[in-house]
Amino acid sequence: MQDVEQLHFQNIAQSCEKEFFSMINDASLRFGPRTVRICLMLAELEDLDLATDLRLSLAWRDHRNRDNEAWDRALFEIGECDLEEAWIEIFNHIQRMGEQDLITEEIRNAAYDAVTAQLVRHKLNRLDFESLYRPWAMAVDNARDERPR
Repeated sequence: MQDVEQLHFQNIAQSCEKEFFSMINDASLRFGPRTVRICLMLAELEDLDLATDLRLSLAWRDHRNRDNEAWDRALFEIGECDLEEAWIEIFNHIQRMGEQDLITEEIRNAAYDAVTAQLVRHKLNRLDFESLYRPWAMAVDNARDERPR
């Protein structure tokens, strides 16, 4: 019998588009040590329901305006860790979703923050990571945890 986390991973992986499923299985870990987590977040972004979308918008609006310095430090670490190409690939994917009206500007910005935080999580201090990731955690992670299993 498989544990709940493994089943959850399989459910999300099955809902990923082909390109993200191949990224999860890519041995090169093109998004650094958090490749699997980032791919799962991008898949979740594509499947946000209306309630989670609203919670994420509100959480980002409430929280993001507090600390732009965390964003600057995260971008600096992306350069230091030689992850610019990975970040640009992620950024462009999220940008395309916005251009296709699949997500709002606030959702796009919340996703940029959360994925950026995950990309350099190993380099950020706890406060910077939480500043960038908290809106996603409050909305998307909590919604996932509240779903019946």
